[in-house]
Amino acid sequence: MEIIFVSFDKEKSKFDEYKATMPWISIPFGDKRIEALKEKYGIIGIPHLVVLDSTGNVLIQNGRPDVQKKSAVAFDEWINKLPK
Repeated sequence: MEIIFVSFDKEKSKFDEYKATMPWISIPFGDKRIEALKEKYGIIGIPHLVVLDSTGNVLIQNGRPDVQKKSAVAFDEWINKLPK
């Protein structure tokens, strides 16, 4: 599983500060792809977690509630939704 951090920070210093606490990769601050991803996945609030399968299809549109309520069990449920 790969996690990619996409930030909507308005200031690079805030992005750098938050990014420094994370072990995963990110799309660079101010990158034009950020707005395209926001539109494509209908992101209206943050934080937001979109779970994609290996071909880029949306598996879970809003995974944040799953993680908040179920923690690591959510991952197992997502895996079970993948086509066999």
